[in-house]
Amino acid sequence: MTPLVLRLMAVAAVASSPFVGLWGSERTFAPVAEGELTVVRTDTEWTASLAGFDVTATVEGRAIRFALPEGRGEFRGWMSNRLPLVTRARWTI
Repeated sequence: MTPLVLRLMAVAAVASSPFVGLWGSERTFAPVAEGELTVVRTDTEWTASLAGFDVTATVEGRAIRFALPEGRGEFRGWMSNRLPLVTRARWTI
């Protein structure tokens, strides 16, 4: 068989399929946790509060990170050299 005949046979097989038609899909990545983020340092630990959750944050050098329970998101931030101020941050779900 020639390539043209094979292509025509493939088109005929697809045309008889019940799945032929216009298909679409949409995925929305909405924030799972919303609200004001507050990070507080005490003498012994850092605590982050967001969306009704209070979690312990981990600090290593200038990096700070915490994760909300149930996979609701993770925060990673980097503080400036001079002040305890987060100058860069990333939120992942």
